[in-house]
Amino acid sequence: MGGGIRVPCILRLPGQLELGTVLDQPFISLDLLPTIVKLAGGTLENQPLSDGVDVWPLLTGSDSVPERDFYFEYRNFSAFRAGKYKILRTKTDAEFMLFDLSIDLGESHDLADQHPGIKAEMVTRFSVWKNQFAE
Repeated sequence: MGGGIRVPCILRLPGQLELGTVLDQPFISLDLLPTIVKLAGGTLENQPLSDGVDVWPLLTGSDSVPERDFYFEYRNFSAFRAGKYKILRTKTDAEFMLFDLSIDLGESHDLADQHPGIKAEMVTRFSVWKNQFAE
């Protein structure tokens, strides 16, 4: 059901990244910019607000990236992942659905009615994130 949140990323950097490495810790496409800029010796000071972080230590296995939240909004789709939970809506005027990714990676069982408190907290956190970008 979800899209854009859980898709493969294939990277190739001979001599830098070990062949055949598979990571189970998530990162987002927004992480590529700060990672590449840092590898090139640059900085992103005074740049627009972004959720991306340098994931080079994760890619090389030298360290992990602390667990963090992932936000997504594009056209009618909105999603927020925090730990094992994810909220998702496919229309801007629809209610968010709630999924427990630790037991339902395919996002087929909406748990919003069983866990209204978790859903409400996540919707609030999503709204706070989204309001950062309001003009």
